Amino acid sequence: MLVGFALVAVVFQIVNPTSGTIEIESQATIETKFSTIQLTQFEYALNEPVVITAYQNKIAVAKRKSSKIDIFSQKGNHLKLISTIELKDILIIEKSSEIFILDLESTRSGRIYVSYLDFYDDARKCDHVKVIEFEKATSRPRLIFTSTPCLSMLNKASEAGGYIMSGRLAVSDTHVYIAGGMSMIDLASNTYPNPNVVGMSGNFKRDLAMSNLYGSVSKIDIRSLHIVKVSTGHRSPQGLAYDPVGDVLWLSEHGPSGGDELNKIKQGGNYGWPYVSLGQPYDNAHLLMPYNTFDTQYSSHSGFIAPVLSWSPSIAPSQLVVVPKKSGFDRSWQGNILLSTLKDMSIHRLVLSKTNDVVLDDERIQLGHRIRDIALTESRIWASTDGGKILLLSPG
Repeated sequence: MLVGFALVAVVFQIVNPTSGTIEIESQATIETKFSTIQLTQFEYALNEPVVITAYQNKIAVAKRKSSKIDIFSQKGNHLKLISTIELKDILIIEKSSEIFILDLESTRSGRIYVSYLDFYDDARKCDHVKVIEFEKATSRPRLIFTSTPCLSMLNKASEAGGYIMSGRLAVSDTHVYIAGGMSMIDLASNTYPNPNVVGMSGNFKRDLAMSNLYGSVSKIDIRSLHIVKVSTGHRSPQGLAYDPVGDVLWLSEHGPSGGDELNKIKQGGNYGWPYVSLGQPYDNAHLLMPYNTFDTQYSSHSGFIAPVLSWSPSIAPSQLVVVPKKSGFDRSWQGNILLSTLKDMSIHRLVLSKTNDVVLDDERIQLGHRIRDIALTESRIWASTDGGKILLLSPG
């Protein structure tokens, strides 16, 4: 529950081109169950979705409709631009293709991972979700993943199509994990093939088996680049996080009308979509053929791995992080999951049981923005929004 929210000190400025700084736009105080949080807000872009990751106690930030990644450090009341990575200058791409950044992640050693959509908006060509790795911000990238099969969007722009529910990343010392939405199915009417996508065989099980991304979570061995499919049955995953304590992989995903899920991912697990969902269809007609190709059983999860937690009505979960045991943010938050949301415009602090199988408490911390991404530095929580904001949460 949100106890208090006080707004002060408004300054409005995006990146200053001469000094390379972003000044504070506003500050607020938030009272949570056990602590006070200071919320500092910076304006990075104007009404554009932004993704973010921690990078050696700095932050790497990118507009999704961009090929540029900016790295900032916090200097008092402003963010100082340290360096910029321009993907179009270092990637081998065709002149007619475009880039849409899906996610950023980094490791403690300084590796940076970027997932992006390489797309054409041309039915004669096809689009891929790709992942590249930088040893450090100044190094040349290595391509470590390309999605299969090669698909093309029709009737709508690729950057606004089903691909953007794919590409969430999580990293461990040995693997990169990537989550993919069920692009092969029209999620509004639950029909296959998706009438907006071409490049499928027409046999769902065959296409699903051939894909290393869609409707699945896969892991990439950092050394060998060998890809293994970890789990299937995912509808629209928007968050992915690896917790080295207990070797646990967490995923958040959107249900249809309600039925949003927090899933604990198990090797070989099937999480049900498109056969079951704890949500409801968007329309009663979607219970019937031909708009329900799979005879989806709504309000049910029978026969498949159930979520650890489900939300109805929908909160539209996005990214999640696990607060490490040595975090300097708040001792009572250590080991908790922080789940950002879009529709709910909040961060949910999820307190887990010792076995990670039960959520003991779900505290909603209202922020008033559609939160797209969330990241942790040593004693700070950073978030980015669909309106182009960078948010800093620090102990009050």
